Amino acid sequence: MSFKLKDKTVYLSLMSLVTVIFAVVYTILALNDETGAYTETTKNIILVIIGAFFNNGANIKTDDSKQ
Repeated sequence: MSFKLKDKTVYLSLMSLVTVIFAVVYTILALNDETGAYTETTKNIILVIIGAFFNNGANIKTDDSKQ
């Protein structure tokens, strides 16, 4: 699926389209939540995203020595 946006062609795969729809629906639900039911879930999602930015695989300690 592709569409034109300011003389640029934007291509969307099915997986990215589903992800965008999920993100928009979740954002609407979380912003309209008055009871605070989405607070913990939103905090966990933000922590996972921040952790993915800083976890590049170089700081993971592995033990390659066999005992």
